[in-house]
Amino acid sequence: MMGPFESQCEQLLAERVSVFEFTKGSIKKLRTDYFAILRNLPRVKTQKDVEVLRKGMLKFRRLLESLFDASEGYGSGSIIKAARSFIWKRYSDPAEAKKMIDWRVGLLRKASWQLMIEFDIRFEPEDARKNRYPGDKNLYAPLSWRPPNEPIGGSIFDPRKVKNYRQRLGKKAKHLFDVLGYFLEWAEKQADEPTPLTVRQPVESTQEIEGFTVLVHGYDPDAEYYTNGPKLKVGYDTMVTGLRLYKQNAKKRYPELLRRMLPLKASFECDLGDGGRYENKFIRICVMAFKGNPARFAHVVAHEMGHHIYRTQVSSAAQKWWRSVIYGDYKELDLRKLLAAWGPKDRWLSAVRDSVRNSDPVLALQLDIIAEWQSSHRSARGGFEGLNRREEVEDALASGRKVLLPKHPITSYAHKNPEEAFCEIVGLWVAYGKKAVHPMVMANFKYILGL
Repeated sequence: MMGPFESQCEQLLAERVSVFEFTKGSIKKLRTDYFAILRNLPRVKTQKDVEVLRKGMLKFRRLLESLFDASEGYGSGSIIKAARSFIWKRYSDPAEAKKMIDWRVGLLRKASWQLMIEFDIRFEPEDARKNRYPGDKNLYAPLSWRPPNEPIGGSIFDPRKVKNYRQRLGKKAKHLFDVLGYFLEWAEKQADEPTPLTVRQPVESTQEIEGFTVLVHGYDPDAEYYTNGPKLKVGYDTMVTGLRLYKQNAKKRYPELLRRMLPLKASFECDLGDGGRYENKFIRICVMAFKGNPARFAHVVAHEMGHHIYRTQVSSAAQKWWRSVIYGDYKELDLRKLLAAWGPKDRWLSAVRDSVRNSDPVLALQLDIIAEWQSSHRSARGGFEGLNRREEVEDALASGRKVLLPKHPITSYAHKNPEEAFCEIVGLWVAYGKKAVHPMVMANFKYILGL
């Protein structure tokens, strides 16, 4: 039933042409693919149909990412990049160009994201959804189905839910296609002659670098369409040096990392805040986030490999013991000591952290944890809200508030959970040596690895 649509999505995803054209024709093609989804929603009659529909919707989500996700989507945001490139070429003033990109490209990104999230849904039986989300009216589970003995209108889905979901999809899709059309009309008026908006897709190549298999995505500094070729070259050199450092240090300190090394996917097209990510069968690295800092690159590669070691080599009993060690290391922060370290010119907690970096590295790391988890708005063990200024710390002391922090902090990111703590130790040890980790923490780490 859904076969042709699924095959169509596969074909579209496979069309990795070297140059993408952003035209009314390409938008019309996207619209046609989208309406295939709407037509098939009411036709789902069996759980097998549900699975086929689910796969088709996931593939369409990937197709949208390839066109609109310019950070690191499957096709690196072809439409977004074409729009950006067009604006940069039309404005000689960088500030004016950036202003126009923020406005017009920002509208494209917002409209596409609002539609994209509608394809990020769960398919599950109605009773399972109710048990998992009691009282929840989650928008991302709009098509849960009734048991087979309760068919409704010949479809496995509740027709009312299908109608509501289709209306929401239609409204958001219309908005996206309208925004795309407005942009193309505006671009035509700006151009000297009718020409399609184009963007060259990033190249990919599999390379052997320092003995490691690396899929390099988006690196071609010699091509004329790259305006930041020199920066890419610095990033590439950082990657090579970082892998060399990782290899040398892992061989001396923890050879198991090399024996179990996963392939790397090194992207020059991703968001600089991405860093690295463990993907079970490979490690994804955002190269430009480490430009000029090979030690940090080695740290992150080792950190991501730490996830692989933790999940495949550390037993469940050892993980349980490690969690008890990490969570058992917390103690109450001495707020009087913190206030004593607060200089008369220190306005924010971050200034205190910087001032005690050399004299009291443990306190500096503890304050790093507070600053990191406040800035990222994460819920953190200890509760760190309202500790940025001296008067806030004084109020916390007067009220008897308890702020829990590790006695032997590793890094601010290690505070996230015991697995991340394990991985940060791997990264610090490999990149900088055992002196970068507190001896007691290092001893516990080696214990669960049998080293």
